[in-house]
This record gives sequence, structure tokens and C-alpha cells, in this order.
Amino acid sequence: MFNSLALRASYGTNGNQSIAPYSTLSKIANGYYYYQGDANYTYTQAVGSLGNDDLVWESTTGLNFGLDFSILKNRLSGSIDGYATRTNNLAFTLQLPSASGFTNHHSECR
Repeated sequence: MFNSLALRASYGTNGNQSIAPYSTLSKIANGYYYYQGDANYTYTQAVGSLGNDDLVWESTTGLNFGLDFSILKNRLSGSIDGYATRTNNLAFTLQLPSASGFTNHHSECR
């Protein structure tokens, strides 16, 4: 009945590499501050972005399976495929109110 029958399967975990290096760390920003009544400025440094010490690596785990077949002396052939994926520790940028002194913060959804 079957001329060929093949079963395929794969399983694996992959990390997210699209997050810019060091973008989840606290950073120091440089700036200038003018004191009232003084024509000169003072060079300043302050926290420019918030870090997140609890952030972990985002990962996606996938399961793929398939069945390839041919019947009737190879006149009819086809494939049936299925897959399931799950992402854990999804990293995203959280918008903060500007009154906090920052505009965003890296967070995650567990």
C-alpha cells in the first residue's frame, strides 16, 4: 500500500539574540548643569538607564514532527507536519512614566 513512509521529529531550545548587548544593564549618562547666575557649566554624571538584576535569558523551546508518505506507486505523495513552541522569560521594554526620571525599563514576563 505505501511506497514510502518516513517519520520526522525534532526538539530543541534556542535563546533570543536580538536584544542589543548591554541594553539591560544600568548605564551612567554624562551631562552639563548650569547653576543659576553662573555662566559656566559643571560636568555631571547620573544614572541614565535602569538595569534589571533579575533578568534571565529568554528562550524558546520547540517540538516539530512530520510524516512523509507516498502511495499508489508514487502517484500520490504528501507530508503532514505539526509543531508546538513555547517562549519562557519573554524580555520586553516596559514604558515608565516620565515623572520617574526614566522613560523605559527592561522587564520580563515569566
